[in-house]
Amino acid sequence: WLKVLNDTRNIFCQRIESKVSSEYLLFCNISTLVGPTLTDPILLRINSTNGNVIATTPRYNFYSPISYIDEIYSTTKGNGNFYYATGRSYFQGSASQGMRPTFTKFNNLGNIQFSKYLLYSITANARIYGIDIVYSNDSLLIGYFGDKITGTSTNYSVGIIKTDTAANVIWSKDYNITSSTNEYSYKVLATNYGYAIVGYMP
Repeated sequence: WLKVLNDTRNIFCQRIESKVSSEYLLFCNISTLVGPTLTDPILLRINSTNGNVIATTPRYNFYSPISYIDEIYSTTKGNGNFYYATGRSYFQGSASQGMRPTFTKFNNLGNIQFSKYLLYSITANARIYGIDIVYSNDSLLIGYFGDKITGTSTNYSVGIIKTDTAANVIWSKDYNITSSTNEYSYKVLATNYGYAIVGYMP
């Protein structure tokens, strides 16, 4: 089967997760850049037999006092039929230095349990993208890239944030490759000998 969502809004689907043998969870972002609330996550439950939409969640706005951009980039399934997502959210309106990596937990119906931003306060200057998330041994690994110094440049470094399932940071480590001023990460991998970051330098 092949299905096209009947919706006039711009919807970008980032990840699909198997819920049960008969159902998928589709993690998407709705983008309406002409006005609030701009880009926000939305989840769809999909029948795996015929592709029909079973249910659609509300549009999730992670930081309601200042409604700007909230996006999911990656998801992973944990124990107990919970799903975890990372991405980026703006906490200072359109200012790039207010961009933070996010940690969001969903249940198996796609309903949000909680969402937190990581590493920096709302008022700090940092531009960080949470780009990938992996579940490993009851912990979450979040790969990121961004400008953690001024928040306004593309002088990016890459790093890993390790959290528990309640989004408490266990440790984080930034890696700044000295021969480059602009590094991007796209995957973080858990291996039997440690962790690996996959990315590139333009």
